[in-house]
Amino acid sequence: MSDLVNAGREVMVIDFVRSANMSQLGSYGEAIFHETCLIQGIEISTQHFAQADFLMNGRRMDVKTSRQRLERLLEKPFLKIRHRIENTEYIAVEFHQNGAILSIEGEVLRRYDWLTLQGIFQKWVEGGFGKTHQPKIGSKNKLCEELAEKVKSIFRDKGLPDPYLLFRTVMFDKESPHNLLPCQRKEADRKSWTVFLVFKKAPPIEENLHYIIAFPDEVDGSLPRLHKLRTAKHIENLQKADLSKMPSKYVFESVAALAIMHELQAQA
Repeated sequence: MSDLVNAGREVMVIDFVRSANMSQLGSYGEAIFHETCLIQGIEISTQHFAQADFLMNGRRMDVKTSRQRLERLLEKPFLKIRHRIENTEYIAVEFHQNGAILSIEGEVLRRYDWLTLQGIFQKWVEGGFGKTHQPKIGSKNKLCEELAEKVKSIFRDKGLPDPYLLFRTVMFDKESPHNLLPCQRKEADRKSWTVFLVFKKAPPIEENLHYIIAFPDEVDGSLPRLHKLRTAKHIENLQKADLSKMPSKYVFESVAALAIMHELQAQA
């Protein structure tokens, strides 16, 4: 068996919930929701794009996982969803002293004790909910090296330095990562070009590529800004690009299209 599975067998779920980063905790919360649907005979499909984790009977469902009340007893759902997406319903998985409560829009769907959660945890670690929900304990979801090199080679072939590369497998519809804009990065990370790869789902490989945004850093000031942020609102002077208004000349459907377009620009 893989080291991932073996590592999972050494971890008690309560210890995992206490120490996991938010990405890991969120993935486990999705697995708990998935298991709940299996138990209750609810048909769902995974989506992981456009702010919805699942489709359930045609309804867009997003899972939020919390350990805020881990050291307390929780009788009813506590989590409040502050930043809501239109046409999306929210599932809350809340860990507490005696286990977890799963609710949909404040209505309790199921309660779990720690023994049952341990079983779901083991199933999750062993890939029982499919690759989409498989945990990445002790590893990062890194951009495929082969794909990264393929993109960099486009610029090297034209005598340009390697671009600043970033990627996402889960995205808000139009809100860019804060570091997409060169002015929001430190000087060392302004590489002359920025390339942003957006994937339909994990893992970040070329087969899962949704689209690419690529632009010279010098056009930073002319790129459309998002006036209302959904995330990281507390950071002073934070700027993010409005991806829905990004000039079409900077948007590409594939790596091949990126290479061709750069070739045309070089001839212009």
